[in-house]
Amino acid sequence: EDAIDDGSWDTCGPLFFDTDVTTFDCGDLGDNVVLMSVSDGSGNVNNSNACSGVVTVIDTLAPVVLSCPLDTMIPLPNGGNCEIQVIYNLPEATDNCGVSEIVLAGGSGSGNFFPIGIHTETYVITDVAGNTSICTFVIEVFSDQSDSDGDSVPNSCDQCPDEDDLLDTDSDGIPDCLDPCPFDPDMTDTDGDEIHDVCDNCPDEANSNQKDKDGDGVGDACDMCDGEDDTIDTDGDGFPDCADPCPFNADTTDTDGDGIHDVCDNCPLVANDKQKDKDGDGIGDACDPDPLIIFPGSEVGDADVANVYPNPTTDIVRIRFEESIEGKATVRIYNGMGVLIVAKQYDVINAFETIELSLRKEQCTPGVYLVHGATQTQHFVHTVILMDR
Repeated sequence: EDAIDDGSWDTCGPLFFDTDVTTFDCGDLGDNVVLMSVSDGSGNVNNSNACSGVVTVIDTLAPVVLSCPLDTMIPLPNGGNCEIQVIYNLPEATDNCGVSEIVLAGGSGSGNFFPIGIHTETYVITDVAGNTSICTFVIEVFSDQSDSDGDSVPNSCDQCPDEDDLLDTDSDGIPDCLDPCPFDPDMTDTDGDEIHDVCDNCPDEANSNQKDKDGDGVGDACDMCDGEDDTIDTDGDGFPDCADPCPFNADTTDTDGDGIHDVCDNCPLVANDKQKDKDGDGIGDACDPDPLIIFPGSEVGDADVANVYPNPTTDIVRIRFEESIEGKATVRIYNGMGVLIVAKQYDVINAFETIELSLRKEQCTPGVYLVHGATQTQHFVHTVILMDR
């Protein structure tokens, strides 16, 4: 009544209280509506009043564990057995409002097979109000069979006869002696070769033998540069130096998609994965407006092979060869942008013969021009300046 009354009073003397519910039990857990009436000392029902309130019943008492299995040591029978079936009585408990469930929260459970070792069984007892109690006990399975390596695992069950089968550094359930990654519990194995990715030298390509001929830490199955160190990546762009077209520049932009990064591509806008450059001018043949023709086997000759004069010139460029040349010879003149201005081809050139080539006729403006000659054995380059008249 005191919990419901909030200051009732009367001018004619003492008050009398009456409630419709005075006791509660576990069946009343939660909110309960209680009706209370109040009257004065005259007993006149006309001098009375009533109100209602909510009484919340809660249960804070945890279940009481009546029985929890004791810690037990179980010997493994002889005969080559490596595990034993263990059956034990389940925990028992009582509660003032009733036990809702008893659940195995850790361990193998009664009726299952237990291998050699120490096993912790944990049960959680929950009552109808959600209060819990814990029952925990240990089952140790041991063997007195022959154990050559002294790891408590008999020889007949020993997965690693010369190592400790019970040692599991990363606690992943795999003994160190069989664990490809004994110091990392991450068991992800993308390529399915039973080698965990963190220790796999080819995590995306199956190679259970982990062969690595060049010893660079990258397995043969995925080695991009056999015989070279795939782990060296000077510019940090994800491409090993041995397979990186630009090992000292991390910019991997490749506009033409030929596998050669723009910063090292002699034709960044035209695909040319071979990077051929016949004239050695740094511009690939695929995008060179007119690559110089060098005959196979030719070498750069002495500039004295031919003389170019006058230099500077105002009109005609004269080229005089200092020795006879048999076979085809080509003479070309390029402007400063590498654009071909004049080209002549000759079958035979006699010693001291002079060739005249006109720049004015080609409407050339004053500037610097390149004179290039090529024969079957050598080639030469001269620079000539064209001036105003």
